[in-house]
Amino acid sequence: MRKLFVLLFCTILLVGTISAFDFDNVKEFKKLDNEKYGKISIKNAFGLPLIGKYLAEYKLTENTDQCLINCHAQGTVKLYTKGKLFNGVKFKGRDNRLKNIENKILIKVTESYEVSIDDYSEVCSNKNVNGTMTYVCEQEKVGSHTETRYKEVWKEYHGEVLDKGTYEWRIEGRKNPYESVDWIGNAFGNDLTEWAWWNGNWQKKKPIYINTTSSVSKNNVSVLINIPYDSDMLANFSDLRFLDDKEHWEKLKSVVRISSTRYIKKTKKESEEIRYYITSLLPDSKKMNDIVRSHWSVEKNLHWRLDVTFNEDKLSKRKDNSAANFNIICKMAMTSIDKESSKKISLQKKRLIAAWNDNYREKILKS
Repeated sequence: MRKLFVLLFCTILLVGTISAFDFDNVKEFKKLDNEKYGKISIKNAFGLPLIGKYLAEYKLTENTDQCLINCHAQGTVKLYTKGKLFNGVKFKGRDNRLKNIENKILIKVTESYEVSIDDYSEVCSNKNVNGTMTYVCEQEKVGSHTETRYKEVWKEYHGEVLDKGTYEWRIEGRKNPYESVDWIGNAFGNDLTEWAWWNGNWQKKKPIYINTTSSVSKNNVSVLINIPYDSDMLANFSDLRFLDDKEHWEKLKSVVRISSTRYIKKTKKESEEIRYYITSLLPDSKKMNDIVRSHWSVEKNLHWRLDVTFNEDKLSKRKDNSAANFNIICKMAMTSIDKESSKKISLQKKRLIAAWNDNYREKILKS
């Protein structure tokens, strides 16, 4: 009995020593009906009711449940003892494999800054106002003083030990737009796995139609879209996305705007057309212009010539591969006609002469 008492006494004395370690810490998750994410409490000493004590209580208050690239989670923690905000954070995919996600942990801190305030004094004197002497009082600057003010800012957290108290935290991550990721913070030796995901799939999509009965062109028109708040949305609307958003284009580097002017000599009319392109190339206006021009040269030097020479756009061949086969034959014929350079006339006229003149047709075939 004496030995048992000594053992129990030693165990109680050791509790204070081992509580600094994480191996005996346990967590418990609770979620009330009016809570979206719930809270996670962490206790030490195996959670024994008489010996264990609370170390921290974590709450998740905001999470980008659906996000493409830039995601975040935000909450509060109440530290009952000195400790770290987080030991770290890891990410897992739906296949339960770890993901390498660019991330950072932030903590909200209060910073002081100084502002210069002008000092004024009331100065009164007799002044001539429209020929009448009037006693006038005015505020005149007599100097200045400095005041200290405070503001709350997010600061990157690097594992510093914090005093007990309540803190606001934020985890930010940048992921692949098509993957869903489970972010898992680690605190006091426990992985906080009970909370939410950063989902890449968008379940609620609504098309936006822009209709107008006016004669104004729909190009380059600013549109005001009123979107009512929905209970599934974040309060600050930061989860709102549009289909043409950059985040939907994984390797998008530039958006190109080409303005082209067309002048018709016959009618003496001028028109302007604006086209937009997206590209994975870095911004370079000259290079982009050359690429667009080379694209239209394909239309001009091949497709347009096929249409003019062989009336290709009006061909009615549709069965099986007949259209593709005939297109190949037309290209071969156009190349042969193009190589024959004895007559400086159009391809259409060369083709007509070849149909009438066997010798000229043979010359084209041998060219």
